[in-house]
Amino acid sequence: MPNRILYEGFVDSEAVCSLSDWAHRIYSNLLVRADDAGRIDGRAAMLTSLLFPLGTTKRADDMTKAIHQIASAGLAICYEFKSRPFIQLTKWRRCGKAERSKYPWSDGSFEISYIMLESRDGKYFVKTSIQSNDKGCVWGAYGVGADPNTDTDTDTDTDTDTDCRIASQSIDGFEKFWRAWPSHFRKKGRSKCMAHWKTHSLEQNAEQIVASVEAHKESEEWKRDSGKWIQAPLVWLRDEGWEATVVPADDPDDPPIYTPEQEAAVARYVLEEGL
Repeated sequence: MPNRILYEGFVDSEAVCSLSDWAHRIYSNLLVRADDAGRIDGRAAMLTSLLFPLGTTKRADDMTKAIHQIASAGLAICYEFKSRPFIQLTKWRRCGKAERSKYPWSDGSFEISYIMLESRDGKYFVKTSIQSNDKGCVWGAYGVGADPNTDTDTDTDTDTDTDCRIASQSIDGFEKFWRAWPSHFRKKGRSKCMAHWKTHSLEQNAEQIVASVEAHKESEEWKRDSGKWIQAPLVWLRDEGWEATVVPADDPDDPPIYTPEQEAAVARYVLEEGL
């Protein structure tokens, strides 16, 4: 876990300044202890040991109330996966080259997706589910691939100012593509797929691409050997797999299709055998 860099926005953020002294202390420690995706175990006992390794006189319910206050200020998202609580810090800048989090997102995915936000110094931030449409500020509605040239630091300017805007184009089609892709051990590299999608302007072909994925899922190739031949989505996109001819899998309930010669042979056999 790399060192964190605090920007001056942390000091004059209205959201941060609205916290009580105890909640502010917890939030500051969360910035240090969260993983590269800005996530951390949300269980009160675990938080106490992680944030205060030398101990604290505060009780578990004090921790819970503080976390609720932090979430209410829009500085974190409290969510669950398989009945286990987790915390996602919001507007968390990309930190290092990590592509997977130590903790699952609410859908069970460990992959880290990024989004470009035009804030005080537009950078890539970890994608979250927070949206504030009334102020024209959307957090994580869309996404772009991680930029290898981006500074490896963490922005903790967590104020939800109205100048937060999407600096990248809408790529709703990619989200539909990723949802359509079948669950498979090769289904990974979401951020790289997203970067390829944007770089090659595939949004304009989104409808065709998604339709092709749906057709491929019913194809002979993808159904053969329990999906053994399904490609990685990034490879499929690079190969422009949506342009390939799809051969549908045989339906065992459909009658066999014969050539005219085969039909004639069958007819002769029926006459000869008196069937």
